[in-house]
Amino acid sequence: GVVDRWVLSKLNQMLVRVDAAFEAFHFGNATEHFQTFWIHCFCDFYLESTKVVDKSPDNPSFKTKQQVLFHVLLQCLRVLQPMMPFLTEELFQKLPAFPGKSESICLEPFPAGEDKLNDPKAEQQFEQVLTFIRDIRALLGPLNLPSKHKPKLYLTFIEDKDGELSDLLMEYKDFILMMTKTSSVEFASLEDLPKECLETVVFAKLKVNALVKGFLDIDKEIKKTEKKINGVSKQIEKMDRKMAMPDYSKNTPEA
Repeated sequence: GVVDRWVLSKLNQMLVRVDAAFEAFHFGNATEHFQTFWIHCFCDFYLESTKVVDKSPDNPSFKTKQQVLFHVLLQCLRVLQPMMPFLTEELFQKLPAFPGKSESICLEPFPAGEDKLNDPKAEQQFEQVLTFIRDIRALLGPLNLPSKHKPKLYLTFIEDKDGELSDLLMEYKDFILMMTKTSSVEFASLEDLPKECLETVVFAKLKVNALVKGFLDIDKEIKKTEKKINGVSKQIEKMDRKMAMPDYSKNTPEA
């Protein structure tokens, strides 16, 4: 799937960058490249994507996920070994046996990525999924909804329908629902949209409406927003009074 190709492409890029950093003796950069991949690509998204896969033994997608997980873990242990030799040795010994496994991780080949193994298409496609998730989180996050309250999402293309994008979002629907804490996602015409929705626009061509009816006390939310506005207004007035003092410019250093 796209997400499997995406994480393998990101892994390859990390290996190329870490290898180059080691060659230049930039060990801090090597650590940063590894950490960025491990936390923000592998753990934050790929591991999460495996939670919504049908784990039946005869499901080929589940088998692919297992193979990709093992490959990523092994390559990450190999590349991390020079930086954390004792921890990686302990973890390596706990890995199940596999063809060609050495007695020690010290004897394993150091992984070197290759530019030809990058997959720009998969990266571009899955980045669309991640952008969609981030935008929905930005829409719903400020509401602080309890976890049991999961709004429905309604999608509407502003102009012409993008079949490739719609197919991609539907393919990763379960992953999107889990990551955005929503209950359903479906396409709907403007005429069929329910009232009391929050709206945002993604990719400049896709309207997303989140049905929050029943989850929010609108009057209470208005009062909370007005309170925040009043608080900011008072801060501005206080700063204006300070700036109006005769010696303000003289006593305040330049930024």
